[in-house]
Amino acid sequence: MQLLSRSSFRLLQQVINALAIGLLIFSWFACYLWIMGLTEGWGAPWDTTPIRPPIGHWQRSINDFFESGIGAYLPTAIFLVISVLLYIRALIHTQDVRTTSFVFGVTNLVALVALIVIVIPIQVFLIHTPAYLTPEDWSYWGDFRREWPLTLVALVLFASLFLVQPRLIRHLTKDGKGID
Repeated sequence: MQLLSRSSFRLLQQVINALAIGLLIFSWFACYLWIMGLTEGWGAPWDTTPIRPPIGHWQRSINDFFESGIGAYLPTAIFLVISVLLYIRALIHTQDVRTTSFVFGVTNLVALVALIVIVIPIQVFLIHTPAYLTPEDWSYWGDFRREWPLTLVALVLFASLFLVQPRLIRHLTKDGKGID
C-alpha cells in the first residue's frame, strides 16, 4: 500500500476538518429546529386552538410571549449562543478544529435524540386531557401546570450537555490541556 503524499495527506486532513465542521453546523441547525418546535408546543400551546385562557391570566401571558416576537426565538437563541461560546472557548484552548467540532456536533445530536426519547413518553402521559374537561374549557387544550416537567427535563438535559462538552474535549485532546 502506498503512503499518501504530503499534499494528499493535507487535503485529506482538510476534508476531515470540513466534515467535522459540517457535522457541527448540522447539529446546531437540528437543535435550532427542535427547540423552535418545543417553544411552539410547550411555550405557546394555545396558538392554534379555538379557545385560549382569558386575557390577563398568567398562562395566557406566557402563551402570548412565546407565540410571537422575541419570545418565539429566545430559547433557541439562548441555546445557540451558549453552545457557540463554549465551542469557541474550547477551540481557543485546544487548537484542534476536528476534535472540537466533532465532539460538539456528536454531543449536540446525542442530546437531541435523548431529549426526543425521554420527552415523548413523558409528554404522552402529562398532556393527557383530564376526563372532566371539555373543548369549551381552555385547560382542555393545554395547561402549563401539566407541562412544566417537560421544560424541566429539557433544561436539565441541556445544562448537562453544556457541562459535559468541555470535559469531554479536555479528555480527548492530546496534550490534556483543556478548558475548565
